Amino acid sequence: MTSDDMYRTVMTVDPPDDGTAFDVATRQFLFGEVWNRPGLSLRDRRIVTLACVAGADAAKPIEDQVYAALRSGDLTIDEMNEITLHFAVYCGWPKGDITWDEMEEVILQSSAYYGFAKGEALHAAAQRWRTS
Repeated sequence: MTSDDMYRTVMTVDPPDDGTAFDVATRQFLFGEVWNRPGLSLRDRRIVTLACVAGADAAKPIEDQVYAALRSGDLTIDEMNEITLHFAVYCGWPKGDITWDEMEEVILQSSAYYGFAKGEALHAAAQRWRTS
């Protein structure tokens, strides 16, 4: 699969048309080589990636990965909640809280911004987990 095709599969959107030479090289390596490797499923790679971007306190990549995980169907909200809890235990509650906040933002804005058909259901799931 080409790097642009893998980008579409993983991120669930088209790759950007423009970018610096660094952006293009990064996309070619990351999606052309790393995400294309055998040994882990895309879902497994997504879980690892979520933990890595969360550990780096990288708000935009957390948002992008949560969006793609939901849109692709690789992870459910409940699974992402469990990943966040597990992550917080090992990486610290402040990092877990940052990750939750970014994830919640994507979930709560999902119907208006990302076009999920079940925005209210996503909102309810987020609220259910947040109060449990």
